[in-house]
Amino acid sequence: MKTRFKAVAWALSVGLTLPVAAAPLPPEPNAVEPVPSWPQLVLAQLQQLPQLQSAAAALQQQQFAVNRASQALYNPELAAEVENMGGDGAAEYQLGISQTIDWADKRGLQTRLAQLQAQQAQASHQLQRNQLLLQLLNHYSQWALAQQQDNWHAQQQQQFALLVQQTRQKVQVGDVAPLDLQLLQLEQARLLAQRSHSQQALLQQQGQLQALGSSLWQLPIQLDEISLPSGPTAISPRLPALQPAYKAVQIARAEMALTQGQQQWDPTVSIGVKHSGNEQSLNLGISVPLALRNRGQAELQQAQQQLLLAELQLSEHQQRLSIELESLTAQWQLLSSNYGQWQQLALQPLASSQALLQKQWRSGELTTPNFVQAQQQLLATHSAGAQLQTQRQQAALALLAARGELETWLQHRR
Repeated sequence: MKTRFKAVAWALSVGLTLPVAAAPLPPEPNAVEPVPSWPQLVLAQLQQLPQLQSAAAALQQQQFAVNRASQALYNPELAAEVENMGGDGAAEYQLGISQTIDWADKRGLQTRLAQLQAQQAQASHQLQRNQLLLQLLNHYSQWALAQQQDNWHAQQQQQFALLVQQTRQKVQVGDVAPLDLQLLQLEQARLLAQRSHSQQALLQQQGQLQALGSSLWQLPIQLDEISLPSGPTAISPRLPALQPAYKAVQIARAEMALTQGQQQWDPTVSIGVKHSGNEQSLNLGISVPLALRNRGQAELQQAQQQLLLAELQLSEHQQRLSIELESLTAQWQLLSSNYGQWQQLALQPLASSQALLQKQWRSGELTTPNFVQAQQQLLATHSAGAQLQTQRQQAALALLAARGELETWLQHRR
């Protein structure tokens, strides 16, 4: 009794002290939660897309298939039999249990096959995430381009509105000819139409993002500099873009191994007792199936052909991906070179030409037609540079997506 009382008392003391030790510390009153970076916000929006929500449910279903395949193939069987010969004969009782043994490890082969199918589904899901992420970032880059052009047109509108107002006053006192005022008003009208086009493009790209279920235009995304490896990409089955095709080859090999395993016999072992009158006996038995009428040759040939087809498809994917990566790399290098030359030629003049043109026009050194033409050239140069930059960004994003590494690249951004 003393020992029992001590054990109960010790258990109560442990039960009372454990919650106190595990109690969480109160949060600091001045603790500030870290602000997520823009790549984290982009990935968070990507995760909420309806297309990926359904894909995640399909992946969960595939995991259930793995759990099902890992279950035991055979349950034990219990048999009972009673026989009465009638008359004064004693009844005969039999009770036995039998178990089929997975001699060829079909359960392990099925589990391996289900695991490979789950890995293939995961690889395909990752490629789908990369493609959706590419669509989001491409639409965002187009939206950012439209926003830049809209800002330039708005600035030009404000500038020419002020020039028209000042020129109208000079026309009234006779310092400027009415024709100069008309030329400025015509340019102001042209800028109004151009800004309308840029605003429509802005709303269109915003609508594309909304159709995908995203609001990236509200995030401070920075796609200015995208660094890529200078050398060619090694084409390997381990490349994320080739993982689904590579897993298909592994699945075909696992299916062939399972087909071969299913052709091997699984023995059934039984044990039972028999009681008849005053006699009792113990029965032991073993049975094996005989593969006489169906040896499974057709199933094996089908599995071999499926493996050959999967290997050919992997080779085709490798060749197609090699050509695509070579083309995308050449495009990115060309656009990078052209954009670098544009920066060398245009950045300095664009920074200083605006004020110089207005100064020369006000002093009369530059005529109004030439001034308007020069302003149009500045705006066109701005727009051409922004388009080159956007094309370079999209080429780099397409190259990363073709490799299957776009999301990985984004995760390493700050």
